[in-house]
Amino acid sequence: MKKVAYLGWLGHGNLGDDGCYILFRNLVNKYSSSIIVEPITVETISGNISTFKVPFFQKKGSKKIWPISNADYVVLGGGSLLNAPRYLEVLVRAHRKGIPTAICGTGIDGLSMENINAIRSGSTFRAPTRSPFDARYYSLLKQVVKNSTVIGVRGPHAYELIRETGCDMKHTIVSGDLGLVLDQLSSVTKDETKRLVVIWGESKAASFGKNQSLLITQMDDWLSSHHFKTRPLVCILWSKDRIPAQRFVKKMGGKVDYYDKPLSLDNYRKVLSSAWGVISYRLHGSVFSAACKVPFISLSYRSKCYDFADSISQPNWALDINQLSLTSDLDKWMHSVQGQPFAEDTVEFYKGHIHSIIKQIVASL
Repeated sequence: MKKVAYLGWLGHGNLGDDGCYILFRNLVNKYSSSIIVEPITVETISGNISTFKVPFFQKKGSKKIWPISNADYVVLGGGSLLNAPRYLEVLVRAHRKGIPTAICGTGIDGLSMENINAIRSGSTFRAPTRSPFDARYYSLLKQVVKNSTVIGVRGPHAYELIRETGCDMKHTIVSGDLGLVLDQLSSVTKDETKRLVVIWGESKAASFGKNQSLLITQMDDWLSSHHFKTRPLVCILWSKDRIPAQRFVKKMGGKVDYYDKPLSLDNYRKVLSSAWGVISYRLHGSVFSAACKVPFISLSYRSKCYDFADSISQPNWALDINQLSLTSDLDKWMHSVQGQPFAEDTVEFYKGHIHSIIKQIVASL
């Protein structure tokens, strides 16, 4: 059996990261029964970078050291990992050992609004120089891009950052987010009874929109101004979001229903099958919604949210939560998407890219 080491921020119970691993593994298994996909996370301990196997789907067990030399192929998977030097370092180590590598649907994070606006407007984009984007980071990135067999990145922001470093782009494409390969369920809910879904969270590492109380107040004002036929449903994708979600639901004062367990991929598909739209305070709440052809609006707490919205040509679906115009912005979004078919072509285009990358990896083993 051949082994593919899938690198990701795994084992923390976050559906975005763990879900992308599950989707990748399932597709590899679809195309080959002779390949094992090992879930590997990367940590820096006392200054040393180590790789660990995560005990997925086991009732007991802890992560264990897993040497990258065990792999026949190393893949940097879904998430926002291109700005994490420790993951790039592992790819470089694999190159040095003669192990082929690929990047499949990951993205960049940590860009400023100035960077984002420059990319969006097509004006001069200068690669950032603040941490983690230092000389060592760019050296690692250049080595990874030069030596990987195929590189598929989430959106145009990651692509522009790589191009700005002067890398040869012949193996690099915008593949879309890995999470876009999630398959939708057929809806059994009549359109008039479909509901709005709110994916709530709280990011202490938010780059934008750190005023949580203002955001919640504006959300309360907006929900109070509408009388939905079916009450909106608040859900979470991560156990650490339970307490922030409970505070949010309490503030809403009975205007919403609440499901307090972190959703699995299957549960989220079921929720989306009866949804007309999603307001998401988690990136992969937006990604999985797009995969299931449900319009979303991203409460954009970090640059990765803008990158994804831009990748599917919906820049207005990434909402600047620093603005005091949140309620009117949500109104504009709601009126623009209700009763309108989701633009499926772009999502299907990216699904094809992700499948192609995985087929290429499988064929080489």
